[in-house]
Amino acid sequence: MFFVLVLICVFCFIDPKVSAAPLMVRVGLKERFEGVSRLLINQQKVSVGYCVNGVFAGEAVLSGGSFVFTPAAGFFYACNKEFPSLSEAKEAADRINAAGGEAYPCAVYRNTWLLYVGGGTKAEAEVARDKAIAATDLGFDLQVSDNGQRVMIRYGDGAILEDAGVMGLYLQFAPVYQNSSGIAVLELSAGESESLRSYRGRLEIGRYGKPSLTAVNVVELEEYLYSTVSCEMATEWPLEAQKAQAVASRSYAVSKMNNSPSFSLSNPYQLDDTTDSQVYKGAGFETEKSIAAVRATEGKTVTKDGKTIMAFFFSTSGGATENIKDVWDYENDYLRSVPDPYETEPEVLPWVVAFTKERLRSKLEGAGIYIGAVTDVTAENVTSSGRVNRLTIKGTLKSVTLETAKIRTVLGLMSTKFDIVKAGELPAVVFVVSADGSGTVSLSDSFFTERGGNSVPAPDIQQYVAISDGNLTGFSAAAPSDADTFYFVGMGWGHGVGLSQSGAAGMARAGYNYKQIIEYYYTGCKVQ
Repeated sequence: MFFVLVLICVFCFIDPKVSAAPLMVRVGLKERFEGVSRLLINQQKVSVGYCVNGVFAGEAVLSGGSFVFTPAAGFFYACNKEFPSLSEAKEAADRINAAGGEAYPCAVYRNTWLLYVGGGTKAEAEVARDKAIAATDLGFDLQVSDNGQRVMIRYGDGAILEDAGVMGLYLQFAPVYQNSSGIAVLELSAGESESLRSYRGRLEIGRYGKPSLTAVNVVELEEYLYSTVSCEMATEWPLEAQKAQAVASRSYAVSKMNNSPSFSLSNPYQLDDTTDSQVYKGAGFETEKSIAAVRATEGKTVTKDGKTIMAFFFSTSGGATENIKDVWDYENDYLRSVPDPYETEPEVLPWVVAFTKERLRSKLEGAGIYIGAVTDVTAENVTSSGRVNRLTIKGTLKSVTLETAKIRTVLGLMSTKFDIVKAGELPAVVFVVSADGSGTVSLSDSFFTERGGNSVPAPDIQQYVAISDGNLTGFSAAAPSDADTFYFVGMGWGHGVGLSQSGAAGMARAGYNYKQIIEYYYTGCKVQ
């Protein structure tokens, strides 16, 4: 009765331009719907079934108004008979439940339903087994302990189990009706009192070897991009910038899928919905402009030598993008540092973060780093684009050196493009990017230059914003006197590798099209 299905996936290069069927992506809904004890699909009807070899086949249509998912970690006994449909398994379960038992149809594979009884302790399951045997002529011989995969689904006046531990596949839930906008979506929340998010495609909800639940959205790549583009780029920015974002996002997704073409119960999704992959919030966050940008660039990716690249992107460069090697110690010839002269209206203006010695110590200890009381901070190994690759923090017990991305994550900085201003110090020179990609400005006065050109006094610690031919930069305008505070005076937001979204918007305003934008930020690449 129980057998193991071994799924073999052949690694292949995904080319979205020649795919016969829509390319589907598996997106882990990590932001709100991972690691939770309860999930709810708010729907009158859903179709449930399995997706095998890229084809979804419905098993049944369920009616309920809401479908509540919880982990099913109890002990069960399984019937020694398989049922070819939910209706037949449910008929047997209804007979047992009418006699005071606890029986649930259990989905394990296409046209294969089992019948489980119990769900509590082993002793309680034994009682449920005996009641089931007395109510039917069925046998219940197999003991079923928690396998980290079983989920209970309650809806209307019914309930079913799904047990992916038997065949390695979870049920997927597909919409039956369209919403008021004519889009077929499923609405998901982590509880009845929480706000809903709507998703195109299908939802898969499982435990994946954990005690809690995770939701995965299985959705067409192009429809996934409708939301990702709008979540990653400001709606008011020009359409050509949105198109560039669509191409970069599509390329990133395709490259991730090429690097992880299969999934398993321990690796259930290829992308997630946070900045760890790309921000994605479902159909409710799509805009007319994001949909237009995706459709206008359908199937197009950033390519090098005919292959889709991993097209990294970020918010704001602060004057120049970064070499990938200086961030992740990985070398290639297309993610290279380039000047960013069109970032004239950055999403994030220059910034100043004040760290007392005690605050620095708290940040380090929050990351499990203990050096005692902080005595000094030094920026080392500054890259050609002005980013700090090594930050040494001295303490009374020892010193620690943070490198590249860890500087941002441990200290919570927007980027690693910063100067450190200490008591009595002012930087003598700041680097700005002008139209020809170079230039310096010397500090002589203590004032704040507004973008409109007006000068105002700068008491205490302020940002001094110098306006060059095509950019903004920032630094301290008045020497601080507090010896216990370090001022991190910086620019930019993000890792700095690949496409600058603020720069793309500036290029679009200057009249460049999306292909020119892409081919500027990704050295030697083409849009194909």
